[in-house]
Amino acid sequence: MTEDEENQDVPVNHSWISTHPDGDQNPITYISAQVIDNIISACYYFNIKHGGGRMIDQNSCGALIKQIHDELEKNANNAMRIQNITMAQCVALVVLHGAPEQQMSLKELERQLHVAQSTAAGVVARLEQKELVESFGSPEDRRIKIVRLTPAGVERCRMAEQNMQEAEENLLSGLTETERSIFLSLLKKVRDTL
Repeated sequence: MTEDEENQDVPVNHSWISTHPDGDQNPITYISAQVIDNIISACYYFNIKHGGGRMIDQNSCGALIKQIHDELEKNANNAMRIQNITMAQCVALVVLHGAPEQQMSLKELERQLHVAQSTAAGVVARLEQKELVESFGSPEDRRIKIVRLTPAGVERCRMAEQNMQEAEENLLSGLTETERSIFLSLLKKVRDTL
């Protein structure tokens, strides 16, 4: 499986909430790509299927969310390319970083990434080659593979978090503090209705 193929299965920033339990999540990483994709699909469905053949309004809810998502994804991929890492690998690192002792079973990582076993194994193999994680058999049951962040993996997570904060600041730079608060509140409301 190629790195591009593994990226197709992984929701962007899905684990941000679990790594920030204090409730101080930022609005863009707060909503997973899966939620955004659902919103986009619903909005496009109603614009295309029920629009009587009219052109999609580029200012519709779905179109605007898709434009923002695409721009964020492009910028994130460019930043990660410089660091020689894919989006799928970054998400796996962030999930591990939020885990107790920065480790978990491969099966649990697969579950949290919402990917097939072969995809999770491929992501881990590539991260091992880059010396960002290490894997070993569980002391209790050697059949269970444990994946743990290395110090280099922890540093890569720190860099990813910094990149996410910079991306959010750039995204929200045109908003006042009051508008940012309202925006976050509205994003939460949309997420909670899905």
